Amino acid sequence: MFLTTCFKLVVSKEEKEQILKLMRNFSSAVRFSYKRFLEGFTPSQAYSTARQKFPELNSHYVNCAVEKAREIFQSCKARDRTQKS
Repeated sequence: MFLTTCFKLVVSKEEKEQILKLMRNFSSAVRFSYKRFLEGFTPSQAYSTARQKFPELNSHYVNCAVEKAREIFQSCKARDRTQKS
């Protein structure tokens, strides 16, 4: 049996800004990595370039961003909807 709890997270304005900045950087890293896959990069090459481009993100976040971009790329490729713009 699982028990799920819901709660409201209370953060200061400064903490909220830090969270939003992290989310923006992660989203940018996903978009950047997706563009690298469109250019024919391998996942390790995309990781290396994303790591250099986003030094403020730790390696776990960069790795997750590259993996998410790879999944999106493969999904679009399977549906033949890869966008190059």
